[in-house]
Amino acid sequence: MKEANSYSASGTFGKVIAYRLLPGTDFLAGIRKVCDEHGIRHGALLSATGSLQKVTFMVAAPNEKAKLGSAYSEPSVKAGPIEVLGVQGMILEDEGKVDFHFHGSFTDKDLNVFGGHMVEGENPVLVTLEGVVAELVGPKLGRRYDEQVGGRVFHPEQG
Repeated sequence: MKEANSYSASGTFGKVIAYRLLPGTDFLAGIRKVCDEHGIRHGALLSATGSLQKVTFMVAAPNEKAKLGSAYSEPSVKAGPIEVLGVQGMILEDEGKVDFHFHGSFTDKDLNVFGGHMVEGENPVLVTLEGVVAELVGPKLGRRYDEQVGGRVFHPEQG
């Protein structure tokens, strides 16, 4: 068995923000606005539920050109109405700007369940989208090039 390896950093929760995004707001742009309004640059999206007009996401797919043989697929678009079963992920700072790594689970009108990595700019709220964002105090969350992966990935550091 291969040795377990990881990066980690400890801290505490700071501000915890409950939010509601209004119809037509792009989900990720709305979360970015919430983070900007409350000064959150490192944190976690703890929950998100509601509905979307459509959803755009990517999933891991075979890719012979990628170092580990897998990379994100081209974006998939599912027409709505879409029920958001849950979205969670990390709020981080990448090259000086707030960035996200969010994954979600969704269902359509035929009860097909699907999900993956959310794509910014392509997820307009239908009726409502609400949840909780939490600030992390202590760790600095960002991206760093990882030689083993062959790309920039999430990297926590002690602040």
